[in-house]
Amino acid sequence: MHIRKVGMSVLAMGFAVMAASAARASSVSLSLPSDINQAVNPGVNGGLNVTFNGNTYNGAYVGQINWTVTGSDTPAYTVGQQLSTYCIQGLQDVYTGGTYTYNIVGLNSTGLPLGGSDAGVLDSVAAMQIQGMADNYFAVAGTAVGGYTANQTAAAFQMAVWEIEYDGGQGGETFPQGGSFNYFAQGNFTASANNSDGTAAITLANSWLNNYTAASAVTSLALVSDSAQDQMVYQPGGGSTPPAAPLPAAFPAGVALLSGMFGARKLKRK
Repeated sequence: MHIRKVGMSVLAMGFAVMAASAARASSVSLSLPSDINQAVNPGVNGGLNVTFNGNTYNGAYVGQINWTVTGSDTPAYTVGQQLSTYCIQGLQDVYTGGTYTYNIVGLNSTGLPLGGSDAGVLDSVAAMQIQGMADNYFAVAGTAVGGYTANQTAAAFQMAVWEIEYDGGQGGETFPQGGSFNYFAQGNFTASANNSDGTAAITLANSWLNNYTAASAVTSLALVSDSAQDQMVYQPGGGSTPPAAPLPAAFPAGVALLSGMFGARKLKRK
């Protein structure tokens, strides 16, 4: 999953909306900045090499994805709103400067992600695993904490989402392992670093995946399209019903939403 612009690719990820809107498949149109450094920020820019189902993208930009709402059929979002997301699909594309229309569904909907060669890899168990990881660590994604920079924590959150999606779920790897297991060394999704930021992001993502507690219910949402990279938006879990209202559309400085990856060259989605 990646976004392209002038030979560059980037990947993005979804945002929040009301549960009622999600149930009736409301939609929203989002545009990405033309500058990759604005489209993916905070994040590790060019410091990670990632592989999805055998497709490798070197020098990827991995972190929080930033959008502007250009259209909406739900009152949860208004034109001009600024939104940030994290990606849940690696093998489709979005492009810097592009505009995309997404349907809003539950993260545990059948057949996610939608479209592309990696459609349907996120099963109900993986959705709960992602919810649990986010319930524990979303609050610090995109912030400076514990010796890690905001760029490194945003990239770590995105890496953890991808790892669970591609290698978790029914019959996949166990989350958490509860030790120092390196999730990114094998499986359908692997990653390596080519600078210190990339190394830190992998180390932190492994720590989170080895130590999180699974949620009891999936309340997060996904933005899906059959022709563009799917996104996810975190909503707190642990209950039987989602919050009555979406997360704020505009986040104050230092607060991160989901994350995505941006490649230094034209990549096939993520």
